[in-house]
Amino acid sequence: MKPILFSKNQRKDLADLGVIDRQVTELQRVLPSCREDLRDPPTLTDVRDELLDLVRNTEAGSSALQRLATGANSRSAPHLREAVIRVQMASLNLDQDIEDIDLALSALSRIAASAAQALTDVGTEQRRTRRANWRPVHRIHRALILGWGKAHYPRARAEDVVTSLRSPPFPHIPSTGVKSPFRVIVALCFDAIHQSRDSDPERAVKSYVRWLRSRKSEEAV
Repeated sequence: MKPILFSKNQRKDLADLGVIDRQVTELQRVLPSCREDLRDPPTLTDVRDELLDLVRNTEAGSSALQRLATGANSRSAPHLREAVIRVQMASLNLDQDIEDIDLALSALSRIAASAAQALTDVGTEQRRTRRANWRPVHRIHRALILGWGKAHYPRARAEDVVTSLRSPPFPHIPSTGVKSPFRVIVALCFDAIHQSRDSDPERAVKSYVRWLRSRKSEEAV
């Protein structure tokens, strides 16, 4: 993916917020992925159509394999037996070795079942706007943690950087406050991604903070 770099002014603003060079490096590494997260998502109708097509084709393939598997042991269907033998011989010539049709049938059946379940799940989803997407904020948060850890605690895990009481403590705790350093850092990252000014990541940051709280609640249970 094409790299995204902070401008000179953006780097100065980040430095004023206490963002150190290692953090800037880690942020720039995740910005292309954040950009992908922020792209307009495809319509659920298009996704549903692709899944439906996959379900239909895998079911058709499964039926064809089932016929071959049944015919391979049938004396009344010599054409199916020869078809199976020819498929097996071809697979050996191609170094595929699919001698066991039943295994192939099982794999295809699992794909068909997974596609069918995915199609069912799509029907219950609601497409959220990209402004409320918490994933790019999560990437930014992890990059801040990773950069801080590499600079001050090179042997520590990312989680330990946040939870430890070592000095200097990690300063960029997620917050939804309008002037909170974290929210301003996210805004600067969004500015770099969109090549704009004064981005407002309010909904994305609030969504991320809610996600963090829900995850902590689940871990506490």
